[in-house]
Amino acid sequence: MSALQELIREQAQRLSQPDVKKQRDHWLQQEEQLLAQLEAWLKAADPDGALKVEKTSHELREEKFGSYAASGMRIDLGGRRVEIVPRGGAVGGVVPLEDGRPVRIHGLVDVSNDVERYRLYRTLDDSGERWFIKHRAAERAVSLDRTNFESAMVDLLK
Repeated sequence: MSALQELIREQAQRLSQPDVKKQRDHWLQQEEQLLAQLEAWLKAADPDGALKVEKTSHELREEKFGSYAASGMRIDLGGRRVEIVPRGGAVGGVVPLEDGRPVRIHGLVDVSNDVERYRLYRTLDDSGERWFIKHRAAERAVSLDRTNFESAMVDLLK
């Protein structure tokens, strides 16, 4: 067997492991739930239907999960556009939270226009899975709730 054949076989075996598939599927489920929540907040803020909200699909490539499709959103208001783009469920690193403690990242989604960017971080701790939001220039991430999301959207759509 050639070195290339061996590499391909090893990667195919690794990616087909039940644990890897389970983790990727869980990340995709969490990311879909996040998008559903964001869309609900957008609809609640837009009773007249001025926003144009579309689902998008993105191909992600991660060492741990391989190539896969994940959903995102495009939000238009007049001439302004905000894109919500998944970046990965197996990202590394930590994010400092509002209380000062660093927490390991277990998922990343970008919310941006052509100039500004916010990041949504999925974390896991003793209280379970949670999402946080952080402006690129901010020192710490804050809990993702409707108020913080709407504030970010105002910044991105104005």
